[in-house]
Formats: sequence, structure tokens, C-alpha cells
Amino acid sequence: ATNGAGYPYNVQVSNNTTLDLGANGGAGTSKQIAGNLTIDNGSVLSMNISVMTKELSVLGSITIDGDLILSSGVGANLNIGGNWSLGGSGSFLANGKKVTFNGGTGIQYVTGNTTFYDLTLNNSSATSDFGATVITIMNSFSKTGGTMVPGTSTFIFTGNPGSIVGSTAKYFYDIQINNGASISHTTGTLHINHNFTNNGIFTQSSTLNTYFDYPNSTQTLSGIPVSTTFGNIIIGDAFFLTPSTLDAGSHIFTVSGNTFTLNAGSVFTGN
Repeated sequence: ATNGAGYPYNVQVSNNTTLDLGANGGAGTSKQIAGNLTIDNGSVLSMNISVMTKELSVLGSITIDGDLILSSGVGANLNIGGNWSLGGSGSFLANGKKVTFNGGTGIQYVTGNTTFYDLTLNNSSATSDFGATVITIMNSFSKTGGTMVPGTSTFIFTGNPGSIVGSTAKYFYDIQINNGASISHTTGTLHINHNFTNNGIFTQSSTLNTYFDYPNSTQTLSGIPVSTTFGNIIIGDAFFLTPSTLDAGSHIFTVSGNTFTLNAGSVFTGN
């Protein structure tokens, strides 16, 4: 249910229970939780036993210490308004589905190393804080709303093809493109706070910007790529007049746009 009688607030799956969310003819009905979803160690919430074709929306937080299994059916995505926590005993199977963070206000904390298929940040006013997590993206990462705080997280891209999209700015601490991956970046700017490692293919549209502008620090380009193509590169922050250093080492890359900008006090080094 999404309203009225039977509409749940907090849901906890415990005592080694397996909850078939689409049971009793409910596979084609959207599900919503007004509060938090908690899956305890040894328990399972599955959208794939009775294969669901409608989404699950959790307006609060999701805590996974058991197993959360999304549906293999078309349209059965997951929306979350609060925090995401994947514990050491927990597992998450995306099954080719999209997870959308769509919080309204405040800070949305992401904890626990998680593999997503498609991950979308579409918060109206909320901030998604990725802390020290390792986030693996199998297909697409999109940011269309809200604020992204990378913390000291690592985003690993494995898709071939895979994509980075969405009209708003994306902030990464460490970003890694794995061997065999081919990632396109077609909308919105990129900000790299620490390391950009490419062992596959990265292609940014020629009109887009990548900023290595974390203040008073060194960012690096590394990896052995098939190809690395940026649109435009900007090193340092021209507005706040804070310098940055980009150490490209022996990384071979192409700038396909019109500009390679080294703002006042900033440094570029490479072999």
C-alpha cells in the first residue's frame, strides 16, 4: 500500500524471515513505507520471488544486515528518502534495477560498501554524504538534484558501456574506471578531490569541464588506460583563489575541448 489502511510506517524483517514482497497478487502494485526499513541478519526481503514490476519507495532510511534483493522485472526500482546502511553481514542485489536517492532535506548518510547497477541522486534539497564507502556502479550514475559530498569515498565504474549523467555537478574523492570498462560523461561537470584512476576508457563530451580544484591539495591522474578524454580541464579555484596541484605522472590523456586552465598559484606536473 502507499496510503490508507495497511500503509506501513516502520518495517522490520527479523527472526530469519523471508518476506516475499510481491506475494498474494501484489507483484504489480507499488509499495511504500512511510518510515524506515530494517532487515536483520539472517532475514531476507525479496522483490524477486514473486517477480515485481512496480517500485518500492522507502521514505525513511534503509538498514541492511540481512539480504535485500530487487526484482528482475521491468520497472521495479527502489527509491529511498533517508540514510542507506549496508552492514557487514548484509547483502544487496540490484538485479539490474535503479536505486534513486530522493530525500527532501537534511543529510542522507551512505554507509557500507555497495554495488549498484544504476544509482541516481535526485534529492530536492538534501545532501548525500558518502563518507568512506566504496561504491561500485555497474551501469549508470546520475545526479539531477541535491548536493553530493564525497567524503573519502571511492566510486568504481565497471560498465561497458557505462555512463555518468545528470545536469548538476558531481563531486568525487577517488574515481576509478576498471579494466574493460567504457564510461561516457555527457552532462554536468565533474569535480575530482583526490585521485582519478582510469584503466579502461573514459570519454567526456568536449563541452564539459573536469575540475581538479580541491583547495591547497594534490590530485592525481593514474592508471594504464585504453584512452582518457576530457572535454576541458580546470586546475584550482578561480572564484575563491585557492590553488591545487594536478600530478598526471605518466598518464596519457586528451583534452578535446578548447581549454586547459591553470588558475593562479596552481601547478600541473607530468612526465
